[in-house]
Amino acid sequence: MDLMEDFMARNMEMLKILADDQNVGVWINSGNGQILYASRGVREQYGVDPAVLLGHNSTELVETGLASGQSLPETLRTRAISKAECVTKIGKKVSITCYPFFKENGKLWRIVGISRIVGDISGDREDNAEEESSSPIHIEEKLKEPFIVVSSQMRAIMESLERLGRSDATVMIRGESGVGKDGIAYRLHKFSRRADQPYVVINCATIPENLIESELFGYEKGAFTNATSSKMGLFEMANHGTIFLDEVGDMPLAVQVKLLRCIQNRQILRVGGKKMINLDVRFITATNQPVEEMVIAGKFREDLYYRLNVIKLIIPPLRERYQDIMPLARYFLGQFNKKYETKKQFSKAVQRIFHAYSWPGNVRELENTVEHAVALCPFAIIGPQFVPQYITDALQKKGEGEIMTLKEATEACEKKLLAEAMLKYPSSRKAAQVLGCDQTTVLRKLKKYGLTYDAPEGGEKKNFIQMGL
Repeated sequence: MDLMEDFMARNMEMLKILADDQNVGVWINSGNGQILYASRGVREQYGVDPAVLLGHNSTELVETGLASGQSLPETLRTRAISKAECVTKIGKKVSITCYPFFKENGKLWRIVGISRIVGDISGDREDNAEEESSSPIHIEEKLKEPFIVVSSQMRAIMESLERLGRSDATVMIRGESGVGKDGIAYRLHKFSRRADQPYVVINCATIPENLIESELFGYEKGAFTNATSSKMGLFEMANHGTIFLDEVGDMPLAVQVKLLRCIQNRQILRVGGKKMINLDVRFITATNQPVEEMVIAGKFREDLYYRLNVIKLIIPPLRERYQDIMPLARYFLGQFNKKYETKKQFSKAVQRIFHAYSWPGNVRELENTVEHAVALCPFAIIGPQFVPQYITDALQKKGEGEIMTLKEATEACEKKLLAEAMLKYPSSRKAAQVLGCDQTTVLRKLKKYGLTYDAPEGGEKKNFIQMGL
Protein backbone atom coordinates (compact mmCIF):
# COMPACT_ATOMS: atom_id res chain seq x y z
CA MET A 1 0.00 0.00 0.00
CA ASP A 2 1.58 3.32 -1.08
CA LEU A 3 1.45 6.56 0.91
CA MET A 4 -1.63 7.99 -0.86
CA GLU A 5 -3.64 4.79 -0.46
CA ASP A 6 -2.57 4.48 3.18
CA PHE A 7 -3.63 8.08 3.94
CA MET A 8 -7.03 7.68 2.28
CA ALA A 9 -7.69 4.36 3.99
CA ARG A 10 -6.84 5.75 7.44
CA ASN A 11 -8.79 8.95 7.01
CA MET A 12 -11.79 7.89 4.91
CA GLU A 13 -14.30 8.27 7.77
CA MET A 14 -12.91 11.71 8.63
CA LEU A 15 -13.15 12.75 4.97
CA LYS A 16 -16.77 11.56 4.80
CA ILE A 17 -17.70 13.57 7.91
CA LEU A 18 -16.08 16.69 6.48
CA ALA A 19 -17.73 16.16 3.12
CA ASP A 20 -21.20 15.80 4.63
CA ASP A 21 -20.72 19.06 6.51
CA GLN A 22 -20.22 21.08 3.31
CA ASN A 23 -22.72 22.72 0.97
CA VAL A 24 -21.25 20.82 -1.95
CA GLY A 25 -21.49 17.35 -3.37
CA VAL A 26 -18.42 15.19 -2.87
CA TRP A 27 -17.89 12.07 -5.00
CA ILE A 28 -15.16 9.48 -4.53
CA ASN A 29 -14.77 7.18 -7.52
CA SER A 30 -12.48 4.26 -8.23
CA GLY A 31 -9.89 4.47 -10.99
CA ASN A 32 -12.46 3.19 -13.51
CA GLY A 33 -15.27 5.54 -12.41
CA GLN A 34 -17.19 3.33 -9.99
CA ILE A 35 -18.89 5.40 -7.26
CA LEU A 36 -17.46 4.46 -3.85
CA TYR A 37 -18.92 7.38 -1.90
CA ALA A 38 -21.31 10.28 -2.44
CA SER A 39 -21.98 12.94 0.20
CA ARG A 40 -25.34 14.23 1.43
CA GLY A 41 -25.02 17.33 -0.79
CA VAL A 42 -25.65 15.08 -3.80
CA ARG A 43 -29.31 14.65 -2.81
CA GLU A 44 -30.02 18.40 -3.11
CA GLN A 45 -28.23 18.64 -6.45
CA TYR A 46 -29.38 15.47 -8.18
CA GLY A 47 -32.59 14.57 -6.32
CA VAL A 48 -31.32 11.08 -5.54
CA ASP A 49 -30.38 9.30 -2.32
CA PRO A 50 -26.56 8.99 -2.41
CA ALA A 51 -26.82 5.43 -1.09
CA VAL A 52 -28.47 4.13 -4.27
CA LEU A 53 -25.56 5.41 -6.37
CA LEU A 54 -22.89 3.31 -4.67
CA GLY A 55 -21.48 0.60 -6.88
CA HIS A 56 -22.67 2.26 -10.08
CA ASN A 57 -20.39 4.00 -12.54
CA SER A 58 -20.55 7.79 -12.72
CA THR A 59 -21.13 7.58 -16.46
CA GLU A 60 -24.57 6.11 -15.65
CA LEU A 61 -25.69 9.52 -14.36
CA VAL A 62 -26.08 10.61 -17.97
CA GLU A 63 -27.37 7.26 -19.28
CA THR A 64 -30.17 7.13 -16.70
CA GLY A 65 -31.20 10.77 -17.07
CA LEU A 66 -29.94 12.00 -13.68
CA ALA A 67 -27.71 14.58 -15.37
CA SER A 68 -27.18 15.99 -18.85
CA GLY A 69 -23.40 15.62 -18.66
CA GLN A 70 -20.36 14.67 -16.57
CA SER A 71 -16.70 15.66 -16.35
CA LEU A 72 -15.44 12.28 -15.10
CA PRO A 73 -15.13 10.67 -18.58
CA GLU A 74 -12.75 13.49 -19.55
CA THR A 75 -10.59 12.81 -16.48
CA LEU A 76 -10.59 9.09 -17.29
CA ARG A 77 -9.47 9.93 -20.83
CA THR A 78 -6.86 12.61 -20.09
CA ARG A 79 -5.85 11.63 -16.51
CA ALA A 80 -6.06 15.36 -15.70
CA ILE A 81 -8.36 17.70 -13.79
CA SER A 82 -11.55 18.34 -15.74
CA LYS A 83 -14.55 20.63 -15.33
CA ALA A 84 -18.06 20.54 -16.72
CA GLU A 85 -21.54 21.93 -16.18
CA CYS A 86 -24.74 19.94 -16.42
CA VAL A 87 -28.44 20.13 -15.68
CA THR A 88 -29.73 17.52 -13.25
CA LYS A 89 -33.06 15.74 -13.48
CA ILE A 90 -34.60 18.10 -10.89
CA GLY A 91 -33.59 21.21 -12.83
CA LYS A 92 -30.43 22.21 -10.96
CA LYS A 93 -27.54 23.61 -12.94
CA VAL A 94 -24.44 22.01 -11.42
CA SER A 95 -20.73 22.61 -11.92
CA ILE A 96 -18.52 19.61 -11.24
CA THR A 97 -14.72 19.36 -11.10
CA CYS A 98 -12.91 16.02 -11.05
CA TYR A 99 -9.47 15.59 -9.49
CA PRO A 100 -7.40 12.46 -10.28
CA PHE A 101 -5.21 10.74 -7.65
CA PHE A 102 -2.46 8.33 -8.64
CA LYS A 103 -0.51 5.54 -6.99
CA GLU A 104 3.27 5.73 -6.77
CA ASN A 105 3.50 3.51 -9.86
CA GLY A 106 1.48 6.09 -11.85
CA LYS A 107 -1.75 4.07 -11.98
CA LEU A 108 -4.95 6.09 -11.67
CA TRP A 109 -6.30 5.13 -8.23
CA ARG A 110 -9.15 7.47 -7.25
CA ILE A 111 -11.12 10.35 -8.82
CA VAL A 112 -12.62 12.87 -6.40
CA GLY A 113 -15.43 15.01 -7.76
CA ILE A 114 -16.65 18.28 -6.24
CA SER A 115 -20.08 19.45 -7.45
CA ARG A 116 -21.76 22.77 -6.71
CA ILE A 117 -25.13 24.27 -7.63
CA VAL A 118 -24.61 27.28 -9.90
CA GLY A 119 -28.19 27.87 -11.03
CA ASP A 120 -31.76 26.64 -11.14
CA ILE A 121 -33.71 26.31 -14.40
CA SER A 122 -36.75 24.67 -12.84
CA GLY A 123 -39.00 27.58 -13.78
CA ASP A 124 -41.28 28.48 -10.89
CA ARG A 125 -42.10 27.78 -7.27
CA GLU A 126 -44.13 24.74 -8.22
CA ASP A 127 -41.03 23.20 -9.76
CA ASN A 128 -39.07 23.99 -6.60
CA ALA A 129 -41.67 22.19 -4.50
CA GLU A 130 -41.21 19.25 -6.81
CA GLU A 131 -37.48 19.27 -6.13
CA GLU A 132 -37.74 19.59 -2.36
CA SER A 133 -39.94 16.53 -2.06
CA SER A 134 -38.19 14.45 -4.72
CA SER A 135 -36.91 11.00 -3.90
CA PRO A 136 -34.42 8.66 -5.58
CA ILE A 137 -34.65 7.71 -9.19
CA HIS A 138 -34.34 3.96 -9.16
CA ILE A 139 -31.18 3.00 -11.05
CA GLU A 140 -31.56 -0.66 -11.94
CA GLU A 141 -28.76 -2.06 -14.10
CA LYS A 142 -30.58 -5.30 -14.91
CA LEU A 143 -33.78 -3.59 -15.96
CA LYS A 144 -34.60 -2.44 -19.47
CA GLU A 145 -34.69 1.25 -18.56
CA PRO A 146 -34.71 3.40 -15.43
CA PHE A 147 -38.05 4.14 -13.81
CA ILE A 148 -38.46 7.80 -12.92
CA VAL A 149 -40.00 8.02 -9.47
CA VAL A 150 -40.63 11.29 -7.64
CA SER A 151 -44.30 11.45 -6.59
CA SER A 152 -45.43 9.86 -3.34
CA GLN A 153 -47.92 7.65 -5.24
CA MET A 154 -45.22 6.12 -7.42
CA ARG A 155 -42.74 5.87 -4.56
CA ALA A 156 -45.24 3.73 -2.64
CA ILE A 157 -45.74 1.47 -5.66
CA MET A 158 -42.02 1.07 -6.29
CA GLU A 159 -41.36 0.30 -2.64
CA SER A 160 -43.97 -2.47 -2.77
CA LEU A 161 -42.54 -4.15 -5.87
CA GLU A 162 -39.62 -5.83 -4.14
CA ARG A 163 -41.94 -7.33 -1.50
CA LEU A 164 -44.41 -8.47 -4.15
CA GLY A 165 -41.58 -9.84 -6.24
CA ARG A 166 -40.68 -12.32 -3.53
CA SER A 167 -44.21 -13.71 -3.70
CA ASP A 168 -45.64 -15.94 -6.41
CA ALA A 169 -49.09 -14.40 -6.01
CA THR A 170 -50.91 -13.41 -9.21
CA VAL A 171 -50.92 -9.64 -9.74
CA MET A 172 -53.35 -7.55 -11.79
CA ILE A 173 -51.97 -4.15 -12.82
CA ARG A 174 -54.63 -1.55 -13.55
CA GLY A 175 -54.26 1.84 -15.16
CA GLU A 176 -54.88 3.94 -18.24
CA SER A 177 -53.06 3.27 -21.48
CA GLY A 178 -49.52 4.62 -21.44
CA VAL A 179 -48.98 4.80 -17.65
CA GLY A 180 -46.20 2.19 -17.67
CA LYS A 181 -47.94 -1.05 -16.70
CA ASP A 182 -45.49 -3.11 -18.75
CA GLY A 183 -42.54 -1.58 -16.90
CA ILE A 184 -44.10 -2.43 -13.53
CA ALA A 185 -44.72 -6.03 -14.64
CA TYR A 186 -41.12 -6.43 -15.79
CA ARG A 187 -39.82 -5.17 -12.47
CA LEU A 188 -41.99 -7.62 -10.58
CA HIS A 189 -40.36 -10.39 -12.59
CA LYS A 190 -36.82 -9.10 -11.99
CA PHE A 191 -37.43 -8.85 -8.26
CA SER A 192 -38.68 -12.45 -8.11
CA ARG A 193 -36.94 -15.78 -7.62
CA ARG A 194 -37.74 -16.35 -11.30
CA ALA A 195 -35.61 -13.40 -12.46
CA ASP A 196 -33.20 -15.61 -14.43
CA GLN A 197 -36.02 -17.63 -16.01
CA PRO A 198 -38.12 -16.75 -19.11
CA TYR A 199 -40.28 -13.64 -19.11
CA VAL A 200 -42.96 -13.99 -21.79
CA VAL A 201 -45.14 -11.02 -22.73
CA ILE A 202 -48.45 -11.77 -24.44
CA ASN A 203 -50.63 -8.94 -25.72
CA CYS A 204 -54.09 -10.46 -25.73
CA ALA A 205 -55.43 -7.65 -27.94
CA THR A 206 -53.06 -8.30 -30.86
CA ILE A 207 -53.40 -12.08 -31.33
CA PRO A 208 -56.25 -12.96 -33.73
CA GLU A 209 -59.09 -14.71 -31.90
CA ASN A 210 -58.90 -17.78 -34.14
CA LEU A 211 -55.19 -18.21 -33.32
CA ILE A 212 -55.01 -17.23 -29.66
CA GLU A 213 -55.60 -20.72 -28.26
CA SER A 214 -52.92 -22.37 -30.40
CA GLU A 215 -50.50 -19.48 -29.72
CA LEU A 216 -50.95 -19.71 -25.95
CA PHE A 217 -51.12 -23.48 -25.48
CA GLY A 218 -49.38 -24.81 -28.61
CA TYR A 219 -50.61 -27.65 -30.81
CA GLU A 220 -49.80 -31.18 -31.86
CA LYS A 221 -49.05 -32.38 -35.36
CA GLY A 222 -52.25 -32.92 -37.31
CA ALA A 223 -54.39 -30.82 -34.93
CA PHE A 224 -55.57 -28.83 -37.97
CA THR A 225 -54.84 -28.59 -41.69
CA ASN A 226 -51.58 -26.62 -41.54
CA ALA A 227 -50.23 -28.34 -38.40
CA THR A 228 -47.48 -30.29 -40.15
CA SER A 229 -45.47 -30.50 -36.92
CA SER A 230 -45.98 -29.97 -33.20
CA LYS A 231 -45.43 -26.51 -31.76
CA MET A 232 -44.77 -25.35 -28.20
CA GLY A 233 -47.10 -22.58 -27.02
CA LEU A 234 -46.14 -19.35 -25.27
CA PHE A 235 -47.26 -20.66 -21.87
CA GLU A 236 -44.99 -23.68 -22.21
CA MET A 237 -42.09 -21.45 -23.31
CA ALA A 238 -42.49 -19.51 -20.06
CA ASN A 239 -42.25 -22.59 -17.85
CA HIS A 240 -40.46 -21.81 -14.55
CA GLY A 241 -40.64 -18.10 -15.37
CA THR A 242 -43.27 -15.37 -15.62
CA ILE A 243 -46.17 -14.84 -18.01
CA PHE A 244 -47.33 -11.26 -18.49
CA LEU A 245 -50.81 -11.10 -20.04
CA ASP A 246 -51.18 -7.54 -21.27
CA GLU A 247 -54.67 -6.27 -22.16
CA VAL A 248 -56.16 -9.38 -20.54
CA GLY A 249 -59.59 -7.78 -20.73
CA ASP A 250 -59.55 -8.44 -24.49
CA MET A 251 -59.21 -12.19 -24.09
CA PRO A 252 -62.14 -14.10 -25.71
CA LEU A 253 -64.53 -15.88 -23.31
CA ALA A 254 -63.73 -19.28 -24.82
CA VAL A 255 -60.03 -18.86 -24.02
CA GLN A 256 -60.84 -17.47 -20.57
CA VAL A 257 -62.21 -20.90 -19.62
CA LYS A 258 -58.95 -22.61 -20.53
CA LEU A 259 -56.90 -19.93 -18.78
CA LEU A 260 -58.94 -20.45 -15.62
CA ARG A 261 -58.31 -24.19 -15.75
CA CYS A 262 -54.59 -23.57 -16.35
CA ILE A 263 -54.31 -21.29 -13.30
CA GLN A 264 -56.27 -23.68 -11.08
CA ASN A 265 -54.51 -26.91 -12.10
CA ARG A 266 -51.16 -25.52 -13.27
CA GLN A 267 -51.46 -27.68 -16.35
CA ILE A 268 -52.05 -27.02 -20.05
CA LEU A 269 -53.21 -29.13 -22.95
CA ARG A 270 -51.97 -28.45 -26.46
CA VAL A 271 -54.57 -28.14 -29.21
CA GLY A 272 -55.11 -31.67 -30.49
CA GLY A 273 -53.10 -33.09 -27.61
CA LYS A 274 -54.02 -35.82 -25.15
CA LYS A 275 -51.32 -35.39 -22.49
CA MET A 276 -51.47 -32.68 -19.81
CA ILE A 277 -48.26 -30.63 -19.45
CA ASN A 278 -47.31 -29.41 -15.97
CA LEU A 279 -46.73 -25.67 -15.74
CA ASP A 280 -44.75 -23.77 -13.11
CA VAL A 281 -45.23 -20.07 -13.87
CA ARG A 282 -46.25 -16.85 -12.22
CA PHE A 283 -49.04 -14.86 -13.82
CA ILE A 284 -49.04 -11.07 -14.04
CA THR A 285 -51.83 -9.37 -15.95
CA ALA A 286 -52.62 -5.81 -16.96
CA THR A 287 -55.64 -4.02 -18.34
CA ASN A 288 -56.97 -0.51 -18.86
CA GLN A 289 -60.56 -1.72 -19.00
CA PRO A 290 -63.20 -1.65 -16.20
CA VAL A 291 -63.09 -5.41 -15.58
CA GLU A 292 -65.68 -5.26 -12.79
CA GLU A 293 -68.19 -3.77 -15.22
CA MET A 294 -67.25 -6.39 -17.80
CA VAL A 295 -67.97 -9.13 -15.25
CA ILE A 296 -71.45 -7.69 -14.61
CA ALA A 297 -72.05 -7.44 -18.36
CA GLY A 298 -71.00 -11.07 -18.85
CA LYS A 299 -67.95 -10.14 -20.96
CA PHE A 300 -65.38 -11.42 -18.45
CA ARG A 301 -65.68 -14.53 -16.30
CA GLU A 302 -66.20 -13.74 -12.63
CA ASP A 303 -64.28 -16.81 -11.42
CA LEU A 304 -61.29 -15.88 -13.62
CA TYR A 305 -61.42 -12.28 -12.40
CA TYR A 306 -61.01 -13.43 -8.79
CA ARG A 307 -58.17 -15.74 -9.78
CA LEU A 308 -56.31 -12.91 -11.51
CA ASN A 309 -57.11 -10.17 -9.02
CA VAL A 310 -55.29 -11.69 -6.03
CA ILE A 311 -53.16 -8.55 -5.71
CA LYS A 312 -54.23 -5.36 -7.46
CA LEU A 313 -51.80 -2.59 -8.33
CA ILE A 314 -53.36 0.64 -9.57
CA ILE A 315 -50.99 2.92 -11.48
CA PRO A 316 -52.24 6.52 -11.31
CA PRO A 317 -52.41 8.56 -14.52
CA LEU A 318 -49.73 11.17 -15.09
CA ARG A 319 -52.16 14.05 -14.45
CA GLU A 320 -52.57 12.80 -10.87
CA ARG A 321 -48.84 12.69 -10.15
CA TYR A 322 -47.82 16.23 -10.94
CA GLN A 323 -44.34 15.84 -9.47
CA ASP A 324 -43.36 13.17 -12.01
CA ILE A 325 -44.06 15.27 -15.12
CA MET A 326 -40.90 17.37 -15.39
CA PRO A 327 -38.46 14.69 -14.12
CA LEU A 328 -39.87 12.35 -16.77
CA ALA A 329 -39.74 15.10 -19.41
CA ARG A 330 -36.11 15.87 -18.52
CA TYR A 331 -35.22 12.19 -18.66
CA PHE A 332 -36.73 11.88 -22.15
CA LEU A 333 -35.03 15.14 -23.14
CA GLY A 334 -31.67 13.66 -22.15
CA GLN A 335 -32.38 10.53 -24.19
CA PHE A 336 -33.40 12.45 -27.30
CA ASN A 337 -30.54 14.93 -26.93
CA LYS A 338 -28.27 11.92 -27.09
CA LYS A 339 -30.17 10.41 -30.03
CA TYR A 340 -30.14 13.62 -32.08
CA GLU A 341 -26.73 14.81 -30.81
CA THR A 342 -28.12 18.05 -29.38
CA LYS A 343 -27.98 19.87 -26.04
CA LYS A 344 -31.42 21.39 -25.79
CA GLN A 345 -33.31 22.56 -22.71
CA PHE A 346 -36.93 23.42 -21.93
CA SER A 347 -38.00 27.04 -21.61
CA LYS A 348 -40.07 28.07 -18.58
CA ALA A 349 -43.11 28.48 -20.83
CA VAL A 350 -42.82 24.85 -22.00
CA GLN A 351 -42.56 23.67 -18.40
CA ARG A 352 -45.78 25.54 -17.59
CA ILE A 353 -47.50 23.91 -20.57
CA PHE A 354 -46.35 20.46 -19.48
CA HIS A 355 -47.70 21.06 -15.98
CA ALA A 356 -51.02 22.47 -17.20
CA TYR A 357 -51.80 19.77 -19.76
CA SER A 358 -53.79 16.70 -18.65
CA TRP A 359 -51.75 14.09 -20.62
CA PRO A 360 -54.54 11.67 -21.58
CA GLY A 361 -51.90 9.50 -23.26
CA ASN A 362 -49.82 9.55 -20.06
CA VAL A 363 -46.08 8.79 -20.07
CA ARG A 364 -46.13 7.51 -23.65
CA GLU A 365 -47.67 10.78 -24.87
CA LEU A 366 -45.15 12.83 -22.89
CA GLU A 367 -42.27 10.89 -24.44
CA ASN A 368 -43.63 11.43 -27.95
CA THR A 369 -44.14 15.14 -27.23
CA VAL A 370 -40.55 15.60 -26.07
CA GLU A 371 -39.18 13.84 -29.15
CA HIS A 372 -41.42 16.00 -31.38
CA ALA A 373 -40.02 19.16 -29.74
CA VAL A 374 -36.38 18.06 -29.88
CA ALA A 375 -36.61 16.97 -33.51
CA LEU A 376 -38.30 20.16 -34.73
CA CYS A 377 -36.79 22.89 -32.54
CA PRO A 378 -33.76 24.55 -34.20
CA PHE A 379 -32.72 26.36 -31.01
CA ALA A 380 -30.86 25.41 -27.84
CA ILE A 381 -33.90 26.42 -25.75
CA ILE A 382 -37.19 24.71 -26.67
CA GLY A 383 -40.02 27.24 -26.80
CA PRO A 384 -43.79 26.65 -26.71
CA GLN A 385 -44.08 26.94 -30.50
CA PHE A 386 -42.43 23.51 -30.74
CA VAL A 387 -44.98 21.76 -28.54
CA PRO A 388 -47.56 19.92 -30.71
CA GLN A 389 -50.36 22.32 -31.58
CA TYR A 390 -53.10 19.99 -30.37
CA ILE A 391 -51.73 20.40 -26.83
CA THR A 392 -51.69 24.20 -26.86
CA ASP A 393 -55.11 24.18 -28.56
CA ALA A 394 -56.46 21.93 -25.82
CA LEU A 395 -55.17 24.30 -23.12
CA GLN A 396 -56.65 27.34 -24.82
CA LYS A 397 -59.97 25.54 -25.25
CA LYS A 398 -59.99 24.74 -21.54
CA GLY A 399 -59.47 28.43 -20.78
CA GLU A 400 -56.11 27.91 -19.15
CA GLY A 401 -55.16 31.47 -20.08
CA GLU A 402 -52.39 32.68 -22.35
CA ILE A 403 -49.64 30.20 -23.05
CA MET A 404 -46.97 32.89 -23.40
CA THR A 405 -46.46 36.19 -21.68
CA LEU A 406 -45.81 39.25 -23.87
CA LYS A 407 -42.11 38.97 -23.05
CA GLU A 408 -42.04 35.30 -24.03
CA ALA A 409 -43.87 36.01 -27.29
CA THR A 410 -41.40 38.80 -28.11
CA GLU A 411 -38.45 36.51 -27.42
CA ALA A 412 -39.94 33.74 -29.56
CA CYS A 413 -40.34 36.19 -32.46
CA GLU A 414 -36.75 37.45 -32.04
CA LYS A 415 -35.43 33.89 -32.10
CA LYS A 416 -37.33 33.11 -35.29
CA LEU A 417 -36.10 36.25 -37.06
CA LEU A 418 -32.51 35.69 -35.94
CA ALA A 419 -32.62 32.11 -37.18
CA GLU A 420 -33.99 33.10 -40.56
CA ALA A 421 -31.46 35.93 -40.97
CA MET A 422 -28.46 33.83 -39.94
CA LEU A 423 -29.46 30.98 -42.22
CA LYS A 424 -29.94 33.29 -45.21
CA TYR A 425 -26.95 35.60 -44.88
CA PRO A 426 -23.25 34.72 -44.52
CA SER A 427 -22.36 36.93 -41.57
CA SER A 428 -23.75 38.47 -38.41
CA ARG A 429 -22.87 41.90 -39.84
CA LYS A 430 -25.09 41.36 -42.88
CA ALA A 431 -27.86 39.90 -40.70
CA ALA A 432 -27.69 43.00 -38.48
CA GLN A 433 -28.12 45.28 -41.52
CA VAL A 434 -31.19 43.36 -42.69
CA LEU A 435 -32.69 43.29 -39.18
CA GLY A 436 -32.09 47.01 -38.72
CA CYS A 437 -29.77 46.80 -35.71
CA ASP A 438 -26.05 46.75 -35.02
CA GLN A 439 -23.85 43.65 -35.11
CA THR A 440 -23.24 43.78 -31.36
CA THR A 441 -26.98 43.43 -30.74
CA VAL A 442 -27.19 40.38 -33.00
CA LEU A 443 -24.24 38.68 -31.30
CA ARG A 444 -25.61 39.52 -27.85
CA LYS A 445 -29.03 38.07 -28.64
CA LEU A 446 -27.54 34.95 -30.22
CA LYS A 447 -25.73 34.35 -26.95
CA LYS A 448 -28.82 35.24 -24.87
CA TYR A 449 -31.00 32.70 -26.66
CA GLY A 450 -28.39 29.96 -26.72
CA LEU A 451 -28.05 30.07 -30.51
CA THR A 452 -24.52 28.98 -31.34
CA TYR A 453 -22.87 30.76 -34.25
CA ASP A 454 -19.50 30.18 -35.86
CA ALA A 455 -17.86 33.26 -37.40
CA PRO A 456 -17.64 33.14 -41.19
CA GLU A 457 -14.47 31.78 -42.71
CA GLY A 458 -13.43 33.22 -46.03
CA GLY A 459 -16.82 34.89 -46.37
CA GLU A 460 -18.59 31.56 -45.98
CA LYS A 461 -20.72 30.71 -42.98
CA LYS A 462 -19.50 27.55 -41.23
CA ASN A 463 -22.05 24.81 -40.55
CA PHE A 464 -24.50 27.06 -38.69
CA ILE A 465 -27.44 24.64 -38.86
CA GLN A 466 -25.46 21.91 -37.10
CA MET A 467 -24.43 24.38 -34.42
CA GLY A 468 -27.97 24.90 -33.25
CA LEU A 469 -30.15 26.37 -35.98
